[in-house]
Amino acid sequence: MNPALLGVSALFYLALVSTFYVVVLGGVAAYRRFFAGRAPQSVIKRILLLALLFPPVAALLPTVAGVILRHMHGPSMVAPEHGMPGEAPTTIAHHTMACALLFERIGAMVSFGASSQIISLVLGIGTWLLLGWGLIYAARLTWATHRLETGISPLLAQPSSPLAESLERVGNRLGLSASFHSRFFECALPPDRSSVMGLQRAKCVLSREFIQTAPPEELDALVAHESGHLRSGDVYAAFAVGLLNCVFFFLRPVRIIGGWWREAAELAADDTAVRGTGNDPLAVASAILRVRGTTVRTFALPTPLLPFADESVLSAEKRIERLLAQAERAAPMARTETRFQVALTWGATGILALLGAGLLVSSETACVTHCTLELIQRVL
Repeated sequence: MNPALLGVSALFYLALVSTFYVVVLGGVAAYRRFFAGRAPQSVIKRILLLALLFPPVAALLPTVAGVILRHMHGPSMVAPEHGMPGEAPTTIAHHTMACALLFERIGAMVSFGASSQIISLVLGIGTWLLLGWGLIYAARLTWATHRLETGISPLLAQPSSPLAESLERVGNRLGLSASFHSRFFECALPPDRSSVMGLQRAKCVLSREFIQTAPPEELDALVAHESGHLRSGDVYAAFAVGLLNCVFFFLRPVRIIGGWWREAAELAADDTAVRGTGNDPLAVASAILRVRGTTVRTFALPTPLLPFADESVLSAEKRIERLLAQAERAAPMARTETRFQVALTWGATGILALLGAGLLVSSETACVTHCTLELIQRVL
């Protein structure tokens, strides 16, 4: 196995991922610039943003498998008995070989007092260290999330009378089932920390202080807002986006696209809150104003993780301005997508993700297939 060539493969994969995200960032930014008024909070937009984030991750496993198989069994590709031309490795695994040739030319053109093998090895080691550091951040984020979930569980209490009454009102307006109410709890938290949490079973934890001090319409707004996050599975998507930000913390487009998804998720939850209050945007805006004075604190996350977990979301000012504009227009909220529309968008998401992953792994497919057939022939 050639360590220098293996390092160059990792560097090329990282360059490919970076290019992919830059192109996606440009496309989404152009769409937001020219079609900003077309419901960025809709289910379709949020699912498409997630679909555009994850193809490089889907491509990582077969890419690594192809690199390992090629370096372990690559010589068999040009064995004389196969009658394959000398350039077969470049054809079968062109991206790694082309990258290696590129560094050979760079080493020949620039005199660093070292061979291109050493340059490739140093750059490859740097790439692996960068990706490894991102995986460490992702592991720490996972542990911190688990610690938060297990630590807060003993402190949760069943809904008090005001919260139970609010759940009944919101449930009637949004059509929530009775079993859905069992996923709401209250706890002695600051008002700004009411949220949906939990990866094993998502649940909504509301601030007891807010429940006791807020008027009924604002409590309905908070319950409806968090139920929107709960029904959409935003807690799982947000965790996945956070992991992606950790792994690729050195790629700014990943964080920006993840922030756009969080913005769309907040706007969608605000729309659910308006419907849950009986089409009263002012009640939702008032609830946001009640909690905006408190300092947002992300506890149970290690300090180095805060920039990469991307906890920031759409500012309260912009959300309130949007709600006030809705109140001035007195227009009804957009209808919720039907099950058929949601199923259709999930299907489109799968196709888009497969196409994106296929583009990224196409240079590995022939190599993996060839090496697998070689191994089978040797066994037989």
